[in-house]
Amino acid sequence: RFLLCKNEGPRLPCFWRRFLVPLRRGDAVTFDPKDPKIGRVDVGVRCTSACLCRSQGLRRNSQLCLAFEASGHTLETSGALVRDLRPDEATIGTRIRSGLDQLLKEGAGPPDPETDPEGFSASLLRGFEAEERSAEEALKSMLKAARKAAKHEEEPR
Repeated sequence: RFLLCKNEGPRLPCFWRRFLVPLRRGDAVTFDPKDPKIGRVDVGVRCTSACLCRSQGLRRNSQLCLAFEASGHTLETSGALVRDLRPDEATIGTRIRSGLDQLLKEGAGPPDPETDPEGFSASLLRGFEAEERSAEEALKSMLKAARKAAKHEEEPR
């Protein structure tokens, strides 16, 4: 889920950036990208922009998990997979809504990468993964993945 940047010289090595943003009043079912202030999801939209967007591109080593605590849903956004994401609130809000719809609406998901790799690669849902879980479960999952990655890096090659 991450594309690590190349280490250029004696500076600090590139690292993964993982963020969990709990939206206590945010409801994934009723979220409207035209009015993101309801449930203060506008804060999550701005955090998505700050986490993934940089001047002239996207941060490929970043991942953000928005936890809609009022409805018990999360939306993970992976910078390594996302394509064509613009840093404005309207575009990000619409993409968040589409990402949530893949869980909440039948047939709204991205094409299957195994059977239609070209369709998946071109999909605007690529890099967005919605799940029905709490913020606490999302945090545990993120910590478990980080431990697993750290163990993998420590293994001799």
